[in-house]
Amino acid sequence: MFNDVILDSEWQGDMKWQRLINYIQPLEGRRVLDVGAGNGYFSLRMAMEGAEFVLG
Repeated sequence: MFNDVILDSEWQGDMKWQRLINYIQPLEGRRVLDVGAGNGYFSLRMAMEGAEFVLG
């Protein structure tokens, strides 16, 4: 759950996020196209990291 948003996420999605975040920082002010967004887990995380706009 993130800020009262519940996502039906695959198991250990946070572990995948921790591997990805170092390659895509900084996200502040960036516009992001999340191709293959699935349930939107990474889209939400990118928005929470400060992306200006996320489409997924």
